[in-house]
Amino acid sequence: MKKKYKQYQNAVALVKYHFVFITRRHKKVLSGDVETRLRELLQLNCTELNVEILGLEVMLDHVHLHVAAPPSLAPLQIMFRVKGSTAKVLRTEFEHLKRIPSMFTTGFFVSTEEIISREDIDWYVANEVSM
Repeated sequence: MKKKYKQYQNAVALVKYHFVFITRRHKKVLSGDVETRLRELLQLNCTELNVEILGLEVMLDHVHLHVAAPPSLAPLQIMFRVKGSTAKVLRTEFEHLKRIPSMFTTGFFVSTEEIISREDIDWYVANEVSM
């Protein structure tokens, strides 16, 4: 199968990341209208960053985001922008989210492997410590 390389201003690349990020204190708040709005905001932010969403799964207390990104963006930059801007909007639009000290933990899981074991993800979700 031929890989889908993208051409950027000064590079041709195929850079994929699988992110997992968690709500603060594992609060199970990512459902209903919050989930719908989170999906919209993630799409908007990724489009602005020139990041293509390859897969998105929103669980009650964490998010799986699989993306193809330009080589000029580090994973930290992507997460800083995505988590920060979505949290700000969600906490503005949904009053009950203001009761949480912050929307997401500062940490995140990232892998460049296409296939990540369920055990690795479950371990991260269970052991993530809010900073």
